[in-house]
Amino acid sequence: MNGKKSTAGNSVLSVFTGNTGIIGVLVILCVVVALATDKFLTPSNIISVLRQISINTYIALGMTLIIILGHIDLAVGAIVAMSGTLTVGFVVNQGLPIGVAIAAGIIGVVAGLIDGMVVSKFRVPAFIITMAMMNVCNGIAYVYSGGQSTRITDKFFIAIGTGYLFNIIPLPVVYMVILIIVFSFLLSKTKFGTYVYAIGGNREAARLSGVPIKKVEIIVFTLSGALAAFAGLALASKMSSGQ
Repeated sequence: MNGKKSTAGNSVLSVFTGNTGIIGVLVILCVVVALATDKFLTPSNIISVLRQISINTYIALGMTLIIILGHIDLAVGAIVAMSGTLTVGFVVNQGLPIGVAIAAGIIGVVAGLIDGMVVSKFRVPAFIITMAMMNVCNGIAYVYSGGQSTRITDKFFIAIGTGYLFNIIPLPVVYMVILIIVFSFLLSKTKFGTYVYAIGGNREAARLSGVPIKKVEIIVFTLSGALAAFAGLALASKMSSGQ
């Protein structure tokens, strides 16, 4: 038990020691801004900042797995746009129930799955296939919307991106915290996380060790697409509220 605690402590310590410069600059910046204005360290401002970074965090979590594998995903921004556009359009233009429209809007999962299958099975560089997928998703969003903005007035949909837990914590922040915990556990405590690090560290060694490289790559790209699609829904909800 003590050995496990020591390992966990060393892991956390290594994060700080390996990023001393970045952390130092961040601390200095926070101190300077806090001294310049008395509103910086207020609870309302901290919550506001967390809400602003939440959508980017959803995308970053999926991208983290892809980068660890040694790949890149250029399509996430386009998937965000496509997912939000389709969800809003399905409700406003097609009159679909909000639940069905949200489920259909998670088409980003399919985009990620296709990327993963092409990268793993055909060994096409991720840079190329995700750039192609980026253009496809942008094209779908633009053609479907006709380049016109649309807004949903459904209260349930708007609450997804603007609601509060206990009337204090914004729901996007709640999603962010939950996802960070889930992905931290996934990477540090599961066999899947071990596989991801193994592939990224030495692909050939991982293959010889019996790691299912293709399966892991497909799952990772699919997760990235799903998170980007979810970010699109949250962003569309926020924009529909006018915030």
